[in-house]
Amino acid sequence: MAIIQILKNELAKILDESDPSFQPVVTLQDAINGWLNAISKYMLTIVNVPPLGHPAGLAAATPVLASMNLPGAALVAIPGAFQAYAGALALGVPLPATALPPPSPFVLVLPPASASVAIDAIAALVATWTVTGTVTIPPAMPVPWS
Repeated sequence: MAIIQILKNELAKILDESDPSFQPVVTLQDAINGWLNAISKYMLTIVNVPPLGHPAGLAAATPVLASMNLPGAALVAIPGAFQAYAGALALGVPLPATALPPPSPFVLVLPPASASVAIDAIAALVATWTVTGTVTIPPAMPVPWS
């Protein structure tokens, strides 16, 4: 399964009521948990970044997602949560390797016409953004997160 499809499947669980795996988001905590699952399952598929920073990534993304309780805040909180997770993930790369997270968060512009369009758009943005992060294991040159 392609990495981007993993993210799409997780997003469908929280965004697409017509998807058989849809889990209704009733509370803010439901939304936070759904987005944390989507972020972590996607980021765990990045094969050239060791998984040591993933617990710290979850911890960093959680308070950012908690700001979604404000009107319109999700458009900022979601990219911010991906950025926070990626920053913590990069810090968890053991020496002698070094990792740089993607340099800035992506920008969400919603609402789209449908949940499937939103899922495709978010997944494409995240996939394009993620590969701007790099990992270097000396003496090799930096390679994109993939």
